Amino acid sequence: MAEKAVRREPDQPLAIRIMHWVHALCIVLLAWSGMFIHYPGSFWFPGSMNGARYVHFLAMYVVTMNLIIKVYHALVTGYYKQIWFYMRHTKDLVPLAKYYLWMSDVEPKDGHLNPGQRATYSMWLFLMIIEALTGFALYQLPGFGWVTALLGGSLYWVRVVHFLGNWLFIITTAVHIYLSLYHGLGLLRGMITGYEEPVK
Repeated sequence: MAEKAVRREPDQPLAIRIMHWVHALCIVLLAWSGMFIHYPGSFWFPGSMNGARYVHFLAMYVVTMNLIIKVYHALVTGYYKQIWFYMRHTKDLVPLAKYYLWMSDVEPKDGHLNPGQRATYSMWLFLMIIEALTGFALYQLPGFGWVTALLGGSLYWVRVVHFLGNWLFIITTAVHIYLSLYHGLGLLRGMITGYEEPVK
């Protein structure tokens, strides 16, 4: 009697993968164009200050909408439970550090993520909100004057917070990529094909 084929569910659903790569592309464009704006003429792309601002604003609106969709999707589907950092994960941070420092062979995980990955994803949510608010304040959109007032009433400090947030994104994204590849190409494969292990 022939065995009944079992349909394999993807490790990373299509919606998650689409939002992930939209987010990744926007972050690259925002970081690059933001550095061009801060250091005019230091990069060949996007070629001019007007071009840099256009790319920056376009990526800003897209990533903001993508964030809203991601939060809605996570809440409706319950996906947030798989990626959110909870207080119970704090006890695993030291063991995780030992694991990445080659002092232990045991990687503490809850589901398919370890507490470091969960902490990064959770932190990015708040960092995205801060970057969006300070970005809209710098753009001087109506209704965001309170952000400037909160930071002392000067756009200088709004710019400082926004710039430091940009660097925090660059650093944590670099760490994220390194740690994602730490065990090989499984996680990257999952974000491209949906399956962290090759489909047989």
